[in-house]
Amino acid sequence: MNNRIRELAEQAADYCKTQPREMAGSMWEEKFAKLIIEKCGDIADPAHTDNRSLPSMDIDSYFGIEK
Repeated sequence: MNNRIRELAEQAADYCKTQPREMAGSMWEEKFAKLIIEKCGDIADPAHTDNRSLPSMDIDSYFGIEK
């Protein structure tokens, strides 16, 4: 697995450790996907500071990510 992807997977696993055990398993996939989407938005527009229609905002909007 790519190191960057592994880092996101580990972040998702760390997040799940803070959640109730019965929810943690199903939450990993959702958190992992959200981290990937957020990273794509960050790459598309590192500044992400104004209200114009930017690729990062389009990505977030498409996947329902709120920042």
